[in-house]
Amino acid sequence: MKRITKCLVAILGVMASNAVYSVGLGQIVVSSALHEEFQGEIEILLGATESLDEVRIGLAPKSVYEKLDTDRPYYLTRFDFKKEIKEAGTPVVRITSQQKITEPLVVLVIEAIWKGGRIARQYTVMIDPP
Repeated sequence: MKRITKCLVAILGVMASNAVYSVGLGQIVVSSALHEEFQGEIEILLGATESLDEVRIGLAPKSVYEKLDTDRPYYLTRFDFKKEIKEAGTPVVRITSQQKITEPLVVLVIEAIWKGGRIARQYTVMIDPP
């Protein structure tokens, strides 16, 4: 009887831990070059119980950058983040800037917040000349 109880507790623990992280961020794909407006896209990974409408995605606050011991240049605050669903049905966040990017190395920390939690992921992007 004790063995069955331990197994049930272990199974429930694994299931509960998976529910906590029901939103994730995929790889970043950048389609712009140096001295162009930034254009990138990150796939949003949603759990079965999450809705794209309930997820807020954007640049992480300065405190998160500080915890990562990473600079947060002011120009990053001018990036726009828009959630979309691609033709294939894949949810993504499109990241754009209205100003040309003159730095070849961009460090983005993207934060996703939903009712079940929050996650931050750091992306380091090397932007090649055209």
